[in-house]
Amino acid sequence: MHFEYFRYKRYMENIEYLNLLTEDARRTIWRVEYCPKPSDNAPSTAQTGEHPLGLKPGIYTLMRLNAADDSALAEALCSLEPNPGLATLLAVQHLTGTAEAAQKIESAGTLQWYEPLEAGTLSALLAAREHIPVAEVASLARSLCEGLAHLHHQGFIHGAISTENVLISTHGTPKLIDTRHAPGNLSTSALSLAQAEDTRALARLLWHALTGKPPAAAHERIPLPLAAEDITENMGYTLENVLDTDLPSLETIVEVFSKVQAVPLNAYLSAPEDVRERMPAASNQQQGSKSKPVQNAPAAKARPKEPKARQESSNKPQKKSSKPPRTVCCLVHSLSLLQWVLEL
Repeated sequence: MHFEYFRYKRYMENIEYLNLLTEDARRTIWRVEYCPKPSDNAPSTAQTGEHPLGLKPGIYTLMRLNAADDSALAEALCSLEPNPGLATLLAVQHLTGTAEAAQKIESAGTLQWYEPLEAGTLSALLAAREHIPVAEVASLARSLCEGLAHLHHQGFIHGAISTENVLISTHGTPKLIDTRHAPGNLSTSALSLAQAEDTRALARLLWHALTGKPPAAAHERIPLPLAAEDITENMGYTLENVLDTDLPSLETIVEVFSKVQAVPLNAYLSAPEDVRERMPAASNQQQGSKSKPVQNAPAAKARPKEPKARQESSNKPQKKSSKPPRTVCCLVHSLSLLQWVLEL
């Protein structure tokens, strides 16, 4: 992981912006390709094909902060150990340059280079699918709980857990991005309260994923088992308790979703079109569309043709019989027998 200031003009032309993943007033997150071009000012960079901070040419997730970021936070994030539930930060660059470059939006603030998370945001997934089944939410819960627990253990506060700040890999793994607060001089009680708000925000996110809508206030909230499918009473009670408790615990969320068989998130519908072909859902669809050859199948025997006379007779309309039905004949015979007995 690297941390450095660098000049704007020399390197920004080597970044190709592929897809805008999400943006707000504070930051913009892109899927980009770093592709160094020959330059008289940096022949070594063009020859080796390496980023000045050691990044290889390829696809990355690039978060551009629209104002100068806190250097202490950037350094702390770079020193954080990788975790499966967190987007891995590879490099941080503070942009500097000429006054003309400063007028461009690309030159403002800070660039944070992350591992490629190309399937988009959880927000885009929910916009495409409205809500997701509990098996996928179990995968979401486990991954984000693991990442958030790692942040909290190191003294961080995420401070902005939302569907916009969850990015998804091509294999369906969700990861948190855009941590806002580094370990500081907060008291133990203040830190606990701030981290508890992170936990409640995660519970709201899981509720949103299950139902398609964020949870309402406690007095207006529909019980979760009535708002989503395949939800047990224990799961509903657990999430509601996390939402309404002053100091909720991540362990309770982990425990309730550990009882569900998790599957990766299916972000095929919301992923950029050029990414879909590399996702498992695409390969499954291609396999399902191919017809499997039948091996060693016995040849179908031709049905023997019926004799011509039989075919003609079968095609002729059937004439109605003039004879009375057999039931009527039996009834007449019985009545005749009864009359004979009576005469005796």
